[in-house]
Amino acid sequence: MRSFTIDVSQLQTWKWLEEDIVSKLPFLLIAAYLFTTFASFAADVAPPENLVTNADSDLYMSDATYFPAQGAKAVVWVPGFIFNKESWFPLAKTLQEKGIASLAISGKSANHVRHAIQQLARRGHLEVILVGASSGGEAVLNAMEQVTSVAGVRKVVLLSPVRGNPLDDSEAEKLFIASSDEKAMANVQRLFDGSLEPKSLYPVEGKAHAQFLLFGENKDKVSSMIIEFIEK
Repeated sequence: MRSFTIDVSQLQTWKWLEEDIVSKLPFLLIAAYLFTTFASFAADVAPPENLVTNADSDLYMSDATYFPAQGAKAVVWVPGFIFNKESWFPLAKTLQEKGIASLAISGKSANHVRHAIQQLARRGHLEVILVGASSGGEAVLNAMEQVTSVAGVRKVVLLSPVRGNPLDDSEAEKLFIASSDEKAMANVQRLFDGSLEPKSLYPVEGKAHAQFLLFGENKDKVSSMIIEFIEK
């Protein structure tokens, strides 16, 4: 739950806003946030679970939220530098309603990715899809170089990975997504060209980098592509 503040004194300048409404507005906003976060869950879908992340945690202090679902398939969501796990929640909820579990993490290292895979394996999810954006994409690429740790990875989605080495896994399906005019496109092309099949590259018009693609004019197209790739 992310905290926020609001400047009530500015709101009071609005003539039409009654004083008692102003005093209650922060509480109304909090209620609205909670409603929009959880109201979309179907009645038979379990609520997300915040994993314990103390010093002894397998996630090494990484903030993580698990979206439970039955079945072997599950997704690890790794955000870019300025993003956190919450940025993946809309996609994770959509997949959960389709019967696919997710683990959204805020950590951005190969260690976090490997331990996230282990957490899913303990919950019976042995068909893992890794999704990483920008520096999160780099973390995914670095984790994939550790062959013994990623035996259950079936697919990889990379949104504008900033660094890393091409994927030499001949079994995992690979989807690269990047804006055609962004600075990272040359690196994405290098990674795509050097990676083994099966693979596909989807260039998006514009300059939006990584997860910003999920908030811009092409958000529906990019979101649908990721969901369909994971589902198939």
